[in-house]
Amino acid sequence: MIPTAVTLSAFENKMKLSPQSNTTITDEIVVTYCTIGFRSGLEARRLRDKYNLNVMNLDGIVSYTHACSVIQDPGAKDTSTSSLEENVYLIDPKTKKATKRVHVFGPVWNVASNAVEATYFSTFSMALRGLSVAFFAFVQSVKGFLVTCICGSGKKRDTI
Repeated sequence: MIPTAVTLSAFENKMKLSPQSNTTITDEIVVTYCTIGFRSGLEARRLRDKYNLNVMNLDGIVSYTHACSVIQDPGAKDTSTSSLEENVYLIDPKTKKATKRVHVFGPVWNVASNAVEATYFSTFSMALRGLSVAFFAFVQSVKGFLVTCICGSGKKRDTI
C-alpha cells in the first residue's frame, strides 16, 4: 500500500459509521488507486456518485513506484541514481511495515520501478480479478445506458 493509505473497506466503514464526518471528507480529495488504474477508476466513479466526494484516480501503484523516487529528491540532477531508488517504499498491509514489494498482474505488466520487487498474482487469482473487473465494468455500462435512456440523451453526465 501507499503510506497513509486506507483500504476501500476501511474507508467505507468510516463513511457508514460516522455520517457526520462525511461533510469534512467531502471537502477533501479522496484518491483511489489499484495496480494500473482501471479498477480504481471504476471505484472513483462509484465513490463520487455514492458519497458525493471529490475523488481522483491515481494512475496506479506501478506509476507511483516511478513517481515517488523523483518526489523523494526533486533537486537531484540525475533521477536514475540508485540513491533515489532506495527511497521508494510501500507499506505491507499485513505487517504495516515498510516494504519494497508490489503486486503486479504478471511479467508482461511488470513495468514497476527497478527500486521495487514485483510479485505476481497467481493465475487463478488473476482470472478471478479479471472476471470481477469485467462484471463491474459491465454493470457500470448498463447503469450508464439506463440513466441515458431514462434521463434522456440530452443530459450531459460528468465523467472521470
